[in-house]
Parts: sequence; structure tokens; C-alpha cells
Amino acid sequence: MGEEVVRVVPYGEGWAITVSGQEEPLDVTRRKRAALDLGNALARDRGARIVVHRRDGTFQLSHSYAAGSHYSRYWINHSSEQLRI
Repeated sequence: MGEEVVRVVPYGEGWAITVSGQEEPLDVTRRKRAALDLGNALARDRGARIVVHRRDGTFQLSHSYAAGSHYSRYWINHSSEQLRI
């Protein structure tokens, strides 16, 4: 069985948090920052991987909270805003 994946993806005018194997989003937010905060907390609690996408749907970053993974923080530049994972 593969690692569970939590995704932050564009959803209409907002952002959705989805989990592998589930059809419907767990939550939808207006701001990406809120979706990242929720997605990170969920991935950390579940020992899952978080995958974040840009507004155009392309891959932005990924981080695993699975047991045995080295915890680290990722900083990326997105729309002149620094995002921390």
C-alpha cells in the first residue's frame, strides 16, 4: 500500500484539500495560505505526504511526514509571498 497523499489544489476561485482515495475535497478555502495550513496539519497528523499545486494545476512542492522521513521546512517563492511548509 502506498503512502497517503494530502493535496492542496486549485478549486474554482479557491483552494481544496483532498486526500488520496476520496472523491470529494475534505475542505475548501478562499486563500491558499489557509489551505496550506490545513493540509500540513492533516498530513502531519496522518503521517502522510503533502503535495501542493499552483493555480494553473502544475506541481509546486511535496513533503513527506511519514515515519522515518526527515522533517524539514521548505521555503518557496509564490506570487512574491514566501510560503513555509
